[in-house]
Amino acid sequence: IGLTAPFPMSYHPLGWTVQAPDEVLPKLYETYHKQVDVFILLSHLGIDTDRYLAQKYPWFKVIIGGHTHHLFENGEIQGETLLVATKKYGEYVGEITLTLDGKCIQAKAKTYHQTEWATDMMIEQQDKYTRDKGYANMAMYSVGYLNGTPTIEQLTQATLETLIDVYHCDIGMLNTGLFLSPLSGEVNKATLHQCLPHPMHVMIHELSGRDLQRLLFECQKNRAFLRRFEVKGMGFRGKIFGELLIERSSLCCEELDPEKIYRFFALDHYYFLPFFPTLAYVDNYTLYMDQFLRDVVATHFSRIEQRLEEYDERYRTR
Repeated sequence: IGLTAPFPMSYHPLGWTVQAPDEVLPKLYETYHKQVDVFILLSHLGIDTDRYLAQKYPWFKVIIGGHTHHLFENGEIQGETLLVATKKYGEYVGEITLTLDGKCIQAKAKTYHQTEWATDMMIEQQDKYTRDKGYANMAMYSVGYLNGTPTIEQLTQATLETLIDVYHCDIGMLNTGLFLSPLSGEVNKATLHQCLPHPMHVMIHELSGRDLQRLLFECQKNRAFLRRFEVKGMGFRGKIFGELLIERSSLCCEELDPEKIYRFFALDHYYFLPFFPTLAYVDNYTLYMDQFLRDVVATHFSRIEQRLEEYDERYRTR
């Protein structure tokens, strides 16, 4: 049986029906327990949930865990269940041995560090081959061309202004730490992926002026701390959060009306972070799951280019 973490916010927009493990596991057991010898759970639920499920559903003989990137070198026994996990990045390979003798089932596990089955050179060459092949394919698709090399802050600002217009928002925010490398000359899907590797999506919130004012206070309160805050998450969410840029559209220059509803441009990443509780508290949003941020940037890159050229023109005339 395979289970992943039930995130209604992420899956409902895709048309998926989301259920918690406790809702589905008893039904699956009733359906299949007379047909199988062993129940094994392939879990993307995390170590705490795996331990809970092992105690509550002892008919699982093995739970192969993930999501929290933990390591059980020889497995962990919870009740009658063997929990196994091999960290991340292919650093370890795991082996599970099941012995079935009538109704008696024994399970044991062992892990092997990559140095026991492959040399660093083999791993490095394979990783490089896979990475280079992927980037070579993406490099065939041009996105646009930049004259000069804008700073990361300029690139973030131009992207924010453009996407506020694209999504018809009154105000929005982006952090400079999203952009991991500068862009210049010909920009293709490979260079854009290196710049924006994150699996993040656009998220538009509808906030009253009162709620928006509180959100802006949260931004200002956390700005200095976030500037050097290290972002965790396998490296693909960036290195540091960086500078938080906030921009209003040309149509939203007046003082905020406490009762008026404003469209606020953001990313789903901000919803999950603990620094902006208003975004989670006011449960009125549209999550665009059809494209990652870099895909949206690629689609509207010509407009971002134009803004960057205007920045250059303003700088030259000062």
